[in-house]
Amino acid sequence: MPAAGPQAVAPTPARLEAYAGLYREPATEGLLRLYVKDGVLMGSPGAGADGGWAVTPIDARRFSIPTTPIVLEFVPATSRTPMRLRITGERPAPDVLDRLEPFTASPAALAACAGTYVSPELDTSYTVTPTRHGLSLAIPGRAALDLTPILADRFSGPLVGVIRFVRRPGGGVAGFTLNTNGARGLRFARAASPKAMGTDPGAK
Repeated sequence: MPAAGPQAVAPTPARLEAYAGLYREPATEGLLRLYVKDGVLMGSPGAGADGGWAVTPIDARRFSIPTTPIVLEFVPATSRTPMRLRITGERPAPDVLDRLEPFTASPAALAACAGTYVSPELDTSYTVTPTRHGLSLAIPGRAALDLTPILADRFSGPLVGVIRFVRRPGGGVAGFTLNTNGARGLRFARAASPKAMGTDPGAK
């Protein structure tokens, strides 16, 4: 008879919670949210916990996605690096994601992002408005999208993936780049306000 395969380890609730968090692939801005639901570790692409899929423990640090060859391996944090998630079985080379610490943007940082941004490539403009905890992104023909801060000048939202605001040398926001699965580094430039252009309707 063939030898029995290794038995799955039942991680403690504390260990599962220790693995939960938001993970980011630095080169692509790809995000993966891991969270615990009913005692099971779940994964969901992006910054939110919408839907998602369960992962099955292999041992103390490795989990598999059922019916796929994909394995998630947690690499403990060091004095120089955060906890990392190493994903194998999906691409020829492993994907390595860093876990992000919870981040809150200041009201001043949110206000600095407000404005209209133009993409010559898409021939369209998006409008950014600060909210209590993040930003709202208005796209023509769609309902406004909520953007959640994940790092300084970086926000995540549905459809748009990760938006990274780019600042001028003096600190003002010059525009942003948009990174989704279908578009990497798509640039939007901040449109000059009517007042800055000398066409303020209220000017006399």
